[in-house]
Amino acid sequence: MKQTIIVKEIRDTKNPQVKQLWLQTKIEKPATANPVSFFLKGVPKVAPATEMRSFFQSISTDQIAAFNIQVGSDFHKVFPQFSNARIAVVESFNQRTWDGGAQSPKVNPSTGQVLMKDGKPIYRYTELSLDGSVEDTYIQHDNVTVGGSTAQSNDISDLASKGGVFSEPVLPLQGA
Repeated sequence: MKQTIIVKEIRDTKNPQVKQLWLQTKIEKPATANPVSFFLKGVPKVAPATEMRSFFQSISTDQIAAFNIQVGSDFHKVFPQFSNARIAVVESFNQRTWDGGAQSPKVNPSTGQVLMKDGKPIYRYTELSLDGSVEDTYIQHDNVTVGGSTAQSNDISDLASKGGVFSEPVLPLQGA
């Protein structure tokens, strides 16, 4: 699926010859990717059907002028040689660090609880794939949590009523 990538903002950096492009794309999630988004459509904080992805790319002021890049520019029209470019989501167990900082792990936005798999925190970042070859990589976390505790319910309506955020549907057990 081809993404429409838009220049959302052009930011200054410490170097006056370098700017930062804030690139953004909107991904519509089909109901088949997460049935909860279909069945609970309109319920706040539960499996949104739209995902906004961002990527920040450093670029010289010369390139901005040469390609006439402006806020609102379509990345694929500015750079037709990268017609398959996409912003990919990559999740891993590797924390990214830089001078003066370190990446925070993924958290459940409703509870603030760190999302983990087998006791290891999950880290998420985006990557600009110019040729479109980088696929989305997700790690399914261990717990569905509600209000800071592990959800014990097999009932979707119970989780939704408590503002539960989850990425996989919780279905009733067979014979329950």
